[in-house]
Amino acid sequence: MEQIDLELGVFTLRSRSVPLRHSTSRLARGLEHGEQLVVRDVLTGSYYYAAVADVDLEPAETCYRLELGSRITSEEAAEWREPVPHELSRRLDDQVSARDLVELLAELRRGRRRLQELVDEAH
Repeated sequence: MEQIDLELGVFTLRSRSVPLRHSTSRLARGLEHGEQLVVRDVLTGSYYYAAVADVDLEPAETCYRLELGSRITSEEAAEWREPVPHELSRRLDDQVSARDLVELLAELRRGRRRLQELVDEAH
């Protein structure tokens, strides 16, 4: 999972929405709609879960809108930045982590979006 360092002001934290231009992101690749990220607030050092809510492809720039989720600990941020196995991560003792729940929710959102696309195509 990618990490992006941003300055998150009071309004941004209240609205839970962050605009991001690809050219200022220092990312090696483009982000996909629904992709999950870790966002670190450079002002406070706090970490947040985020997801790409919108992707706007302009002729000279790609713009994203990130939806901020829950604040997470630095330990959780480090865990989430680790590569994810092909299947959802599971613990040997069968406990479900916060990351497992976030991955399941993202999978459900992708399925819902795909179903809506199929319904739209049928009409």
